[in-house]
This record gives sequence, structure tokens and C-alpha cells, in this order.
Amino acid sequence: MEATQPLKHQTEQGVQPQTCAWILHGLNTHPKKMSALRDYLSKHSSSASIGVLSGHHPEAAAHEKITAANWKSEFSSQWKDAVSQCNHSSDRRIFAGYSLGALVALSLLDGASDIPAPTHMVLIAPALKLRKKVNLVKALSWLPFGALPSLNHEEYRARSWTTLSAYDALFDLNKNWQQNSWKFSKKIPTVMFLARQDELVDSQTIAHDVENFSHWKTVWISNEKSRLKPAYHHLMLDEASVGKDSWTRIQQEIDLLLNTKSEIWNSSGD
Repeated sequence: MEATQPLKHQTEQGVQPQTCAWILHGLNTHPKKMSALRDYLSKHSSSASIGVLSGHHPEAAAHEKITAANWKSEFSSQWKDAVSQCNHSSDRRIFAGYSLGALVALSLLDGASDIPAPTHMVLIAPALKLRKKVNLVKALSWLPFGALPSLNHEEYRARSWTTLSAYDALFDLNKNWQQNSWKFSKKIPTVMFLARQDELVDSQTIAHDVENFSHWKTVWISNEKSRLKPAYHHLMLDEASVGKDSWTRIQQEIDLLLNTKSEIWNSSGD
């Protein structure tokens, strides 16, 4: 794995520093709903794009087989392409991941995979520690129809159902990451957005795990002013899902991350 580089703003041997940003969706989240985050990161980047994992393409087959290995391979390939123009030591490579997207990234980074390391990360409700009710899905693997209905808002979901193979891949990734948790990712300047009442992710445990990481900042987000009915705490992707004030807060914290030298990036926010 390539070592993370310190944040630099000067040119390197006459080469203007570049910034590449890549954004990855959550489980059964429509990739297009990552566009608000992509658009904001574009203000900091020469290139900003959204990745798509198998099972999240509109034309995907109804019973498409999904595996953790496939998702990791897809991540590696797309991430390398996205940051291919940002390979100088003064360049910045920003990864932004929501839920599943964050988990895939950390499973590779902490597993010493041979991918370019991000210089900065923006993580939203990372699926690193799951609530017990989510793990109950494991007991449903015998169901003949192979999928569960999605409770997410129609405009935010890739499909009206989530396949059991997708859940299995999520659990496999989570188990894999637990074996190597935080080995490398804790060194990367990161802002992490969590909701105290997240329906799917054990945000309190995650926050406790990282509270002494000098390069990480945890920011608690409220969606009490969300325009969505019902409002899901796990959903923190745009102004509609969290409200204007919280979406402004998310943007401000991203600005702080990308404009603060990593050696003093050690605070946490409420």
C-alpha cells in the first residue's frame, strides 16, 4: 500500500498539485443520490466522480449474484482510475464513502491492499459496526425469494428490494474488516459524520473506537429538520435528508478537513 502523504499546497518541481475525489454509495443506495456530495467536492477537486458497485446499476439482473470479493475488486479498479491523475506526492486523493462504500474502502485499506491510499477521507455513517437487528438478516438466508423489501425512500434507493446476496457480501466485508480494523485507516486525515439514533449502524461504538485517533474527527449530525417523511437517521446525503443547517455543517466540516494540516487535525465535534 502506498503511504499517505502530508498535506501540501506548494508545487512539486513545477507541477501544479492536483486533487481527485471519488465518492461511493451505500447498500442499495442509488448512486445518483451521491451527486450533492460529488458537486460539493468538485469545488475542491480537479476531478470528482461517483463509483458504482454491482447490484446498483439500473439495468442489473434481478437475481444478480453479489460477493464481497467482487465489490472489493470493483472498488480497486474504479478508485485507481479515479485518482490516476493525482499520483504526485503533493497531490490530494479524497475518498468519500457512505455506509457500505466506507466499509469497502476500509476493508481494503486496513487489509493492506495494493491501492493508492487516500490523503483524506469523508465517511458518512460507515457500516463498520452494525446494530443487532441488521445481523438478524443472516437468519433469513433460507428464504426462497432471495430478497427483502427496502424501507428507504424511493428516490434514494437503487431498487425496491435488497438481495440476500448483497447482505451476505456486507456481512463478509464487515467480518473481514474486523480482523484488521483501523491498522492503516487511522493514519489518514478523516472527518466522519454519525447520527446518534442511526437505525443501522452502531454509531456510539464507532465513535468510541476512534476517539483517540489524532487524524480523525467525529461530527454528530441531526436530521430533525429533514424534509423527508419519515426521516431516517442513517440517511445523510443532501439538504433534503438532513435539513439546511446540518447540510451546511457537513460542508463546513469538509472544508476544515481539506484546509487543515494533518498534524493538528485531532479534535471532535458535537
